[in-house]
Amino acid sequence: MMLRLASPSFLRAKSHRFLALFALALPFSPSAVSQASDASASAPKPWTYEVVSIKPDKPDKNDQGIVSWWRSNTEGFSANTQPMGVIMSAYGVFMPEQIMDLPEWAKSDQFDIEARIDPDRVEEFKKLSREERKKAEQAMMLAMLAERFHLKVRREVKEMPVYALVPAKSGPKLKETPRDKAGGYSVGPGQLKGSGIEMANLAINLQGPVGRLIVDKTALKGKYDIELKWAQNDDPNSGDAGPSIFTALEEQLGLRLESTKAPVDSIVIEHIERPSEN
Repeated sequence: MMLRLASPSFLRAKSHRFLALFALALPFSPSAVSQASDASASAPKPWTYEVVSIKPDKPDKNDQGIVSWWRSNTEGFSANTQPMGVIMSAYGVFMPEQIMDLPEWAKSDQFDIEARIDPDRVEEFKKLSREERKKAEQAMMLAMLAERFHLKVRREVKEMPVYALVPAKSGPKLKETPRDKAGGYSVGPGQLKGSGIEMANLAINLQGPVGRLIVDKTALKGKYDIELKWAQNDDPNSGDAGPSIFTALEEQLGLRLESTKAPVDSIVIEHIERPSEN
């Protein structure tokens, strides 16, 4: 699910040339002008952030490491993160390996980012469906990246190592969620618990702990109650008791991760600049 971005100035110039030629070729028609105005007025207004503040992070000298955070609501988002994190959110990619030719500073430098929607459109944004909100947020982040970071990318499909989520030889050990039960789940250190969980969502949420993309190959179409617990650290001397995530999946859910390769949507960074401070 990648987007190709065209330069707004190019689009405007091309549109103006087309309209000029169209006007010369046809006689003046008040009704045609009226219809064009009505169509323009009814076209949905693109979603963009009205106010964006981006400043380099100035960590305390006593900081022990990099900590990123991200908070979003119907008015916009606040974050302290690397540009890579924003790019991943904007393009809907799950793993850093899906982004190629990104300079090191964009992977390591932290920025304080504040982005706000036009207050007059907040109520409109609240009425969007979850999927519509996601698309609007991605569109706003794409516009911000193009304007402030001068980001240009191209799309490629690259074969990468992945895990296939498949049933274990003993078969799945899953309990379907009753239809009248509300769905929801939480993911924490060494555990995932919830109800109404589809296999595609389970695969996505396990990608971080295993450090690799996971493709759902279970052929299971239901929604399930799931409680999965595993050791956060495979080091036997760490004091972190419990099975590895691979063992936990098989023993607790009757599923396993099979190493394979698959074509994966990726993006190649053609150009990116440090944003000017404001």
